[in-house]
Amino acid sequence: MSAEANQHSESKPLVFHTPRLQLAELTADGLAVAGLTAASAAKVGADELPSRILALFTPAVIVHLPPYFAKVQDLASAKAWLERMLVESRLLTVTLIDDLGKTKSSPLIGFLFVYEQAREETQAPGYDAHLGYLLGEEYWGQGLASELLTGLLSCAHQNKDSLGWQRLVAGVGTDNPASSRVLEKAGFRLCSDIDAEAAPGVLFYYYSLS
Repeated sequence: MSAEANQHSESKPLVFHTPRLQLAELTADGLAVAGLTAASAAKVGADELPSRILALFTPAVIVHLPPYFAKVQDLASAKAWLERMLVESRLLTVTLIDDLGKTKSSPLIGFLFVYEQAREETQAPGYDAHLGYLLGEEYWGQGLASELLTGLLSCAHQNKDSLGWQRLVAGVGTDNPASSRVLEKAGFRLCSDIDAEAAPGVLFYYYSLS
């Protein structure tokens, strides 16, 4: 999942929800955009995010993520990670919602990040959306990762024209079969046109939106 060729879309910030989760894209100044409705719009202050990032980035969470995640060890490096992600990707916060569709007061529980890569001239115009996500350890084993992906796919289909995404792509380490099962359950298939030699030990999956 390379960020080098990311082509950040100019479309409006992404906001969507699932039965238990709210996802809201962060703007360049580090504030979350609208919540589920105009009445329940929520913002996460940029000053609060570094401490929440540190709490989320436990060894078990980052072990299967890119190496630079492991460099987040204090507030300064957490802020640097946030600034990098906001430049290179579309970064969405993941929070819990209650049975009435309102954001819970619980802290941020994870992130979804999407790197938009322009497709080759021989392919259909648009982007490959390379995605990654993380959830805090205490939220594992509850089906939230599958719910997050299902919500993202629904949002991608509904906004296909404005987003310009032709397919979603996710890289998973061969030592992380649990994540492979989550992707397969959501409808992702093994990808054959990405150079595996460039990322040894990684399996690439795709979901076509065309």
